Amino acid sequence: MPEISKNIGYKYRLFIAILYLVLSANYCSSQKAKIFICSKDKPVGLDEFIKKQKVGHIPIIYNNDIDPNDDGILDVALFIKKILFYFPNKKDTGICVLDWEGKLFETIESKAKAGKPADFEIAQYIKAIKIAKKERPKVKWGFYDMHIREYYNRTAAWKKANDVFLPLYKESDILFPSIYDFYPDSVLGKKAQYEYLDDNIQVVLKLAKVAKKPVYAFVWHRFHDSTPEYGLTAMEKKQFQEHMEKILSNRAGSYRVTGLVWWMEDAYWFNGKKERVLMEAASFSTFNDYQNAIWSRYVDAMKMAVKNIVN
Repeated sequence: MPEISKNIGYKYRLFIAILYLVLSANYCSSQKAKIFICSKDKPVGLDEFIKKQKVGHIPIIYNNDIDPNDDGILDVALFIKKILFYFPNKKDTGICVLDWEGKLFETIESKAKAGKPADFEIAQYIKAIKIAKKERPKVKWGFYDMHIREYYNRTAAWKKANDVFLPLYKESDILFPSIYDFYPDSVLGKKAQYEYLDDNIQVVLKLAKVAKKPVYAFVWHRFHDSTPEYGLTAMEKKQFQEHMEKILSNRAGSYRVTGLVWWMEDAYWFNGKKERVLMEAASFSTFNDYQNAIWSRYVDAMKMAVKNIVN
């Protein structure tokens, strides 16, 4: 009898453990993706807008407050100063994106594509994350676009090259891959567009699963400014929503994108007198009116995407 009871007890515990894992996976998959607006500053009216729309805001620390000389060397004092600007109290909570692009990232990309290690360069990013965590341990930290994004050359070698970021992923709290658009769907067709989205998301999701870190996709309502024909043109709301749905529908086992982070710095492009942005804003009485219309249009698209995807 004791042996039988022992076996029943073991099987029961095993059953409970399996049930817990299944329910946890289903629970994770059933949660709606969160929506955030990301900007360096909060423009007039943004606090009221995000409160009304029930979305979040994430500040971003740019390269000029991390590596102002673009020499791959972290300016610790300047970096900490900016951290304290956004999070003045030790017990502050929230999320913050670190945007360290430039020559350091380019070196990592070059080495990774050549199959060479980039331990020294990755260590500089890890150093920054550790400093941020030490200064504000209750804030969630992650770097903008720590993956090698490709539109055309998405080969097996490219996928392998992204493994270089795994040590950094393990140190980060959240991963923020940039999944920006380059073309209207009408130019290359939805098939090509969706394959680009799928492949880039999958590369990050698979590594995120190993690192056990959440993935918040960085998105933008404008076509990337590296594309001369379409750069900075605001995307049609329909395409934006459909692309958000495609991003959210991706899976790597139970892993998926659990946040959409919309980069919103239109004032930067407007003040820089970028023609396409100026033309769009011209039909509004003020830039603030234009900005409010943009906020409403694309947050609505993201909300519809979240609603339409059964997670």
